[in-house]
Amino acid sequence: MRSRALFTLITGLAAVYCVVAVESDRRKEIPIAGMFEAGSVGESAFSFAVYSYNRNPRNPFYLLPKLSILSPPHDAITVLDRFCELAADNVLAVFVSELAFRSEVSQVLSNAATATEVPLITTAGGQRRSFTQNLMPTTTAALADVLVYENWTRFSYLTTSIEGVGRLTDLVEELEARKSNFSLAEVTVHYVGGLTDQQVVLDTLFSLDSALEKRKCRRLVIDSRVEETRRLMRLFSKIGMNRGEYEFLFSSVNVADADLTDYIYSGTKLAGFRLMDPERSDVQQFMADWNGWSSRGPTVASDTASGQSASSPAFYHAALMADAVALF
Repeated sequence: MRSRALFTLITGLAAVYCVVAVESDRRKEIPIAGMFEAGSVGESAFSFAVYSYNRNPRNPFYLLPKLSILSPPHDAITVLDRFCELAADNVLAVFVSELAFRSEVSQVLSNAATATEVPLITTAGGQRRSFTQNLMPTTTAALADVLVYENWTRFSYLTTSIEGVGRLTDLVEELEARKSNFSLAEVTVHYVGGLTDQQVVLDTLFSLDSALEKRKCRRLVIDSRVEETRRLMRLFSKIGMNRGEYEFLFSSVNVADADLTDYIYSGTKLAGFRLMDPERSDVQQFMADWNGWSSRGPTVASDTASGQSASSPAFYHAALMADAVALF
């Protein structure tokens, strides 16, 4: 009698477990898409984000990903065609990463999202539009905080992109709104065009170094991406701009990931921002999960068409993509 009761209890528990398992598999299926360059960090980050979301039974949906992989060379028209193909498959959103960092491609994608009314979610920065969500946080307000607190009333702004000039405009407006003591007449802008021609960049830096020669404090705000920051740091060191009178403030979130070997004992002051705090336990767990995932799959290409190198903080992209997928 006792054994029969025990058997009945075990059978009942098994039945309950089966019901729960079946219910978890009945999550509503949601079709989404990702469009990435072949072998890019974004491609791997998207796959990881979908995997992480689907393996959690507490999430209400089950994501059905569709990937569109671009092999170089490709242009804005190719990207537009691929987006339209994905939209025709009735996906509920399209996710992109490195592609959104190119102004021309980003504009085409944003316009296509508006025209087709298919949400475009990117890990880049930029203004939001009706059907475009950019997740990379802007540092304009934080940058203004530092400039006001440190009382930088005069500085030079070095940027590697036309978009960077636009960000300077936003920064000036932010400083004016705070009634800071900075002098617009003492702010100079220096454009080095994506660092495509090293000699031109060196000439620009030599000219800048000479122009600042009479200043006791030589203050530079640097607007550049991860791989560009590394190259600039090497060039600064090469021509001797890693001297004690220089102060560098990086407007992006990547200075901690650059090689600072030539600056440690130089007396140069460096400041910047981080996207994530590596001391937090949840960040450490995420990094461990991401590293475990990426080590099992194919190696991310060391050089994509966007210039993103394998040594860059790929978990930045992975974290933003994971947030993008989860929040969607």
